Amino acid sequence: MTVQGSHKFYESKLYPIRITDDGGWACFTFAGDPELMKMFRDKFGEKVASPNYVPNSANIASAIEETLEESESVILNNQWGLYMLCGISIDDELLLLKTSNTTLRHVEFHDYIGVGDSSLLRQLVLILLRESGISMKLATAVAVYIVTKAKVFVDGCGGDTRLAQLQGGRLIIPSDSDILTLERNVQMAEFHLSTAISRLSDSLKDEGELEDCLQRLKNSLTELSR
Repeated sequence: MTVQGSHKFYESKLYPIRITDDGGWACFTFAGDPELMKMFRDKFGEKVASPNYVPNSANIASAIEETLEESESVILNNQWGLYMLCGISIDDELLLLKTSNTTLRHVEFHDYIGVGDSSLLRQLVLILLRESGISMKLATAVAVYIVTKAKVFVDGCGGDTRLAQLQGGRLIIPSDSDILTLERNVQMAEFHLSTAISRLSDSLKDEGELEDCLQRLKNSLTELSR
C-alpha cells in the first residue's frame, strides 16, 4: 500500500474474520488509513464474538453499521478515511457489502475501492463478465487479470496480488505462489490472444502459423480452467 507523503510499504489488505466455528466468514479489504481498518477489525470482531450474537448476513451488516457509527468522529476526522469491501459467506448465503466512511450499501455483483475504482476497470469487467452466474475458477481468473491491468495502468496501484475466495461458508486464501502462477497464465493467455488476432490478417499467407497461434491460445485457456 502507499500512503501519500511517505514511503511505500507492504502489508496484507485482507482481513478475514471467522463468524461461526462450523462455517461462516466475513472477509474485508480496504482503502484509506490502515490504522482505521485495524480499529474497525478489532471492534467488529468483538461484536461477532459475543455469546449472544446470532450469525446471519443481516446481523453482520448491522454489526458493520454499528461499528462504523460508533467510530464516526474518528473516521470522518481522518484525512484518508476508510473504504471497505466485505464478502460474507455463511452456509449457502453469500453477500457483498461496500462502505464509504460511515455509510454501508449492498452490492449486487462486483465493485471496487481505492485507486482500483476507476472507469477503466469498470468498463473492463463489463466486457469480461456479462452474467453473474460464473464459476469460482473463472471469477478468480478474471479478478487476477483485472488486478494485473490495474497495476499497469492505474497510478498508485502495485504490490503483490492477494486473493480471498468465499463459498459455502468456507474461506480460501490461495498461496502467493499459486497467485503468481495464475498471473503468468492469465498474461500468457492474453499474449496468445493478441498474437492470434494479429495473425488473422495474414491467415491466407500462412494458415499453419495461425492454427499454431490458436492452439497455443486454447492451451492457455485450458490451463486457466484447471
